[in-house]
Amino acid sequence: MEPTNEWYAIAKIAGLKLCEAFHRQYGCNFIAAMPTNMYGPNDNYDLQSSHVMPALIRKFHDAKQAGLPTSPCGAAVRPCASFCTRMTWRKPAFF
Repeated sequence: MEPTNEWYAIAKIAGLKLCEAFHRQYGCNFIAAMPTNMYGPNDNYDLQSSHVMPALIRKFHDAKQAGLPTSPCGAAVRPCASFCTRMTWRKPAFF
């Protein structure tokens, strides 16, 4: 486990196991929603310690500030994950 994510990872596992236990004991079908790859206000944009999306936002910002005409990510970038802002996630999470 990554030290900076350890307690978050343990909390996620605990939520999944709680849903599993309720299903076994009471037959409930709970969902443990795990919003990953989120970003938003007050995020960590440090290139050495941030997560993927904040680092990309920082790189694009720095490139624009420097007047660079191309993407700071290179030409061979392929999408491999979905990203969601905290504000976008807020509405469907409370149904």
